[in-house]
Amino acid sequence: GVQSVPTAVVTVSIALALCLALFPFVHGPWPVVVVCGVAMAGGAGLFAILSADMITRVGPAVAATAGGFTASVQSILYVIANPLFGRGVATFGGYDEVIFVIALWLLPGSLLWLFWRPKTTPFVEAAVDRAAR
Repeated sequence: GVQSVPTAVVTVSIALALCLALFPFVHGPWPVVVVCGVAMAGGAGLFAILSADMITRVGPAVAATAGGFTASVQSILYVIANPLFGRGVATFGGYDEVIFVIALWLLPGSLLWLFWRPKTTPFVEAAVDRAAR
C-alpha cells in the first residue's frame, strides 16, 4: 500500500534519481560527480525494489526466467536508446538537455508503480504474510 516500506524506498529513490535533472545547473567536476552519484544511488534503489517486486509477483518457479527476460529487454533498450542520446547531444550541442529529459523520463514509470495496484498473486500474498510475522 501507499504506506508500505517499498513505497517509501521508491519515493526516496525517485527523489534521489531526479537529482540528475540538476546536471545542467552544476559546474565543475566535483559538483557534477556529487549530483550524478546521488542520482545513481536513486537509480540503484529503483532498480533493486522494482526488480524485487517483479520477482515477488511471478514467484520462485519463474523468477530466474523473469529476471533474464528483464535483463534482456533492458539490454535491447540500451542498444536502441544510446544512438538516440547521441543524436540529442549532436542536435543540442551538449548533454544538458538530453540528461534533463532522461531525468524527467523517470517520472511516468515511477509514479505508475507508486499508484497502480495490480491484482495480487498468491506469491505476493505469501510474501506479505511472511513479512507480517
